[in-house]
Amino acid sequence: MTVGQTWSAERSEYIDPVTGFLVHRVTNSPESKDTHFYFHDPGWSSDGKWFVFASTRTGSTELMRSDTRSGEITQITEGRSGGGWVSRLSSDVYYASGREIRSVNLDTLSERTIGELPDDMSISGHPTENADGTMVV
Repeated sequence: MTVGQTWSAERSEYIDPVTGFLVHRVTNSPESKDTHFYFHDPGWSSDGKWFVFASTRTGSTELMRSDTRSGEITQITEGRSGGGWVSRLSSDVYYASGREIRSVNLDTLSERTIGELPDDMSISGHPTENADGTMVV
């Protein structure tokens, strides 16, 4: 599978029997493991158009975006694993791939390398944005 591959909407809603709250389910693929970002890592675009999550539906862990209006799911990375960070100021998602820090634009799917670690270093975790969105750390 490649960047731009799409899947039809899988979303559904139900009332939680314990709390009575309405639950919105984004994915429903029995063949894959779909996971949201860690609870303090932003997964929603600032304009509310996209929800970003990790999925194994391609055979490896990749980042996906879900259109919050239509529910359509689109693969946005290829050949990477782990989490990401959705910018609060732009439509970019930051992620690590090997020793590279990369970003992908949620609207255009254009990717760029932000930086690369020296050979004697490795990335543990994923990049994040500082409080005012001026640096990726």
